[in-house]
Amino acid sequence: MADSFITPSAGFLENKVVVEIGDRTAVAACGSLLAEAGATVIVVESRNARETGKWSNRACATAGKLSIVIDKDSSRDSEILSELLESADVLLASTDDLDGSDVFFSGFDPRTIWDRPRPVKQIVCDITAYGHAGPMRGQGASEAMLQAVCGIATSTGYQEGPPVIGSVPVIEMSAGLYAASAVIAAMRVQRLHGFGQRIDMAMLDVGFMSLASQLAVHLSGRHSSRSGNRHPLFAPWNSFRTNDGYIMVCSVTNEQFARLCQAIERPELAGDARFVSVDARKRNTGALEAEIAQWTLRHTVGQCIEALSALGVACGPVVEAAALANEPNLSHRGLVGEVRDAATADGSLIPTTVMRGRPVSGISSTRVPRSGEDKDAVLRLLTKRTRLEGSGKVDGDPPSERLPLDGVRVIEIGQYTVAPLAGKHLGALGADVIKVEAPSGDPIRGGAADSDMAPIFALINTDKRSLVLDLRVDEDKVILHRLLSESDILIENLRQGALAAFGFGPDILRERYPRLVGCSVSGFGSDSVYPGRPAFDTVIQAMSGLMESAPGETVPLKQGISASDILGGQFGLLVLLAGLEYRDRTGNGVYFDVSMQDASAWASQYCWNGGGAGEAERRIVKCSDGYVLVESLDEFEDQSSRDTRAVFVKSCNERGMRAVPILEISEVVNDTQIRARELLLERSSVNSTWTVLGSPLKLRSTPPRVRHVIAGLGEDDKTIVMPLYQR
Repeated sequence: MADSFITPSAGFLENKVVVEIGDRTAVAACGSLLAEAGATVIVVESRNARETGKWSNRACATAGKLSIVIDKDSSRDSEILSELLESADVLLASTDDLDGSDVFFSGFDPRTIWDRPRPVKQIVCDITAYGHAGPMRGQGASEAMLQAVCGIATSTGYQEGPPVIGSVPVIEMSAGLYAASAVIAAMRVQRLHGFGQRIDMAMLDVGFMSLASQLAVHLSGRHSSRSGNRHPLFAPWNSFRTNDGYIMVCSVTNEQFARLCQAIERPELAGDARFVSVDARKRNTGALEAEIAQWTLRHTVGQCIEALSALGVACGPVVEAAALANEPNLSHRGLVGEVRDAATADGSLIPTTVMRGRPVSGISSTRVPRSGEDKDAVLRLLTKRTRLEGSGKVDGDPPSERLPLDGVRVIEIGQYTVAPLAGKHLGALGADVIKVEAPSGDPIRGGAADSDMAPIFALINTDKRSLVLDLRVDEDKVILHRLLSESDILIENLRQGALAAFGFGPDILRERYPRLVGCSVSGFGSDSVYPGRPAFDTVIQAMSGLMESAPGETVPLKQGISASDILGGQFGLLVLLAGLEYRDRTGNGVYFDVSMQDASAWASQYCWNGGGAGEAERRIVKCSDGYVLVESLDEFEDQSSRDTRAVFVKSCNERGMRAVPILEISEVVNDTQIRARELLLERSSVNSTWTVLGSPLKLRSTPPRVRHVIAGLGEDDKTIVMPLYQR
């Protein structure tokens, strides 16, 4: 039965063997995504079951993988693992989270995976708290501790209350997702150039990368802190009570706000001086929300959604993680699957695949193995494989001038965060990214000239060229077709169906450009029970299990970061890299339909089967200069202290309790570890210098390079278009 998992019948990756050693949820998430993409993933388990980390939900951690148990007292098991380590294409590890594990055996400690000599073609990806560089390197930390020190915790909660750390492991899941993309990028280098490399994935990097909105506020000279369900930049954007529940309502542009005013039967508000611009609405948020609340309180959730959706206003109900299997769109798309857990004989909920494409999709898991049940299948696999080809072994990180996506052209037709985030990473990996904008520009650009850019736009629009096309004009459509004929990748996140309305739908693109790897990212996917419904980040959070009530509160609370936007962009990056491998192997392109709701629900999977993510008990304590996170089973008599954070943390550590300060955004940007990891950089555009985000994809031999900020609107038009007519 397990042999069918050794060589999947279809997939983006072929004949790739991944060995997964480590207890972090991020490692399991990465391994699961690589299994979905077609790799054979072998998970090494401990004989003594743990209930922390990924083992808090073993079904999600092991579904679709082969399970082998290594007995530390068995010399034969020692030989088996040694053979696996020598023959695997990829080693996945979390070397800072193996204390107490009994995977150790004669002469080998898995924590040495990072430094051991390895076959030249092998890829080693180590997912740790702080990475292998910087003053905090090698130190362990939980999800909650990382949320505290990277800025996520201080961004989540209400302004008048303490920071909040939710039960969904957003950093772990995002780290696993970024790691899978980094591994596939390294596979491309391995295939084209013949060498593997190490990948240093730090969860702190991933958490910090999620703070684009908060960093934009800070870089604008304002204080960035908690805002409940509000957005730090836009209003109205909040949860509103109806007469039978809660609804999320989001608006950004003046045109969107005018439609909202019509929906609530107050069209005159669009011309009210208090609300005529984005800045004015943000200054008068309280008054604006009071006007909207008068309307929502008179209606049910269903009535509000019907009225708002009819006019294209982004809105949605709040759905708990435990109820996602019954959410209409997730049910329609089949994201939440149920499989029999061989270990417990119970049914377990696991995600199928977010990687939906034509003509090929990700492989959905159909089994959860018993611990160690696949040993014979693994032995048969080893007899069919030899040690990785190549001359000898290597340690360290032999440098290369190559980048994974050298020679790849990407067309990005994106706005706000989702597609631009994917485009940013593709550019840093070496691709020539052409950002196609309407004559009015990306709504968050902020100005036509590069010197007029909004900080949020500069942060995530690096390593791109700007091209203005009006797709209502036939001549501009011809230009886009010429570009696509010479491009490898297309990613877009316009309103669902908008690109198809201009004549660039998936069916037409697949017919005209059979080698193109394309991806449309939308709130609910193109195959949806909510056709045409707009969706912003918080609406998707509400409808995918990412919102939950804070301690002492009844109103469901969103993640402070734009988690759904980020996850949508991350999955866009992943499927495009996987699709490129498939295209290069088969000659056929793929077109993906990525749903932000699917992506966000996927991130909450460890909460589906009645548990959390195996985190320790924790408390947030108010000190004289801020808050401290304490991981302890001990009850505190008082949830506050007169001490400073530094004194209180030291006291906790001396008593054997893990504690860290909860850092403000202004503290995080100056943190020595953040700076050492090169997560904030100064980069130039034509006339200006900007603070931008670095890359969390730390491929050691072919590291991504963040080189420049995008130019002013359309400033690259001539250099992009003229060569099209000279060939």
